[in-house]
Amino acid sequence: MNKTIFKKWIKTAYNSNGVKVGRVFGGFVLAGNSWILWADEQYMPNWVKASVMEHVGHLPQDGEIFRAEKNEPVQMIIEDNFLNLPKEFREATVPFTVTPVVYGSKYTECRILQNKQTHNTIALSEDLYKVIDLSNLGVAEQYPDGFGENPPMGPCAKNDAAEIVYWKNEYSALALCTVKIGDLKTQEIMSLLSGIDFSEEK
Repeated sequence: MNKTIFKKWIKTAYNSNGVKVGRVFGGFVLAGNSWILWADEQYMPNWVKASVMEHVGHLPQDGEIFRAEKNEPVQMIIEDNFLNLPKEFREATVPFTVTPVVYGSKYTECRILQNKQTHNTIALSEDLYKVIDLSNLGVAEQYPDGFGENPPMGPCAKNDAAEIVYWKNEYSALALCTVKIGDLKTQEIMSLLSGIDFSEEK
């Protein structure tokens, strides 16, 4: 993950609609309105936990999930299965290709993803996509098992509509909400892009 971007996500979520924080599903999980991050706790970077502490003041106990928002009392959450990214990823069997196409206006940019089976395209906010930074994968010496961290598998989705797309490697998982395109011009462009098989692009 890109450290600068993700720390901004946590701050923005806390200051606006709240951030969910949990020690559940065998790991440590955080979620905002349009993103969820899960990681095996021993592999969750300390800077992530420090960022939560900076805004929220404490971390959850084992089995606990809470929602924290600025100037609001902490709200305990009984259960939220959407945060179980290991399970959600296993159910996401529709593969997508990340294309090199970024489309948008002065204020909004979207990364175009293509369904590998149907070639239909979907849009993902480039501001969300940019958090994936493979240069920040940990080196072997930083991990208890000494094997390091592999690039994530994905993106994939549960269905062709792909309201949420998932990535996962052996230690962590990420879920990002896609964008619904409303204007006809953009829909026409995405339809044209469906005629290109980006999985064959080098």
